[in-house]
Amino acid sequence: MVIFSERAGLEFDWFAVDEVGQIAVFATAGNGPVPAEVPVEASLHDAVGDQIEVSGWGTSEIWDSYARLGLFAYDWDQQRNCYSRVAQPSQAATEGSPVQLASAKFPRLALSFRSNPTIAADVV
Repeated sequence: MVIFSERAGLEFDWFAVDEVGQIAVFATAGNGPVPAEVPVEASLHDAVGDQIEVSGWGTSEIWDSYARLGLFAYDWDQQRNCYSRVAQPSQAATEGSPVQLASAKFPRLALSFRSNPTIAADVV
């Protein structure tokens, strides 16, 4: 886990894959930690985020928008020092989607997003 100092204080969304291949988006809220490999691949995470058509920017509706696309969504909770799940999909991201195509380069977390409503800072 590292704090992405280059983007400290700025919102940054990164993606990860769980132990069964499900994909999640993580919103740092400007302070959340990221896996060590994310800063190296920051442009990939930015590019994937730019290709995803979501609605509700600036509102809590964005989380459901990610879920409709097959992604779990986590937001950084500074007070609890963890990422909290704010949305979960009924079905996984479809093959051929920008997220699914790039997922081979996303960090892999040794847990299940469906089973973990929170993810501690020391896990990422």
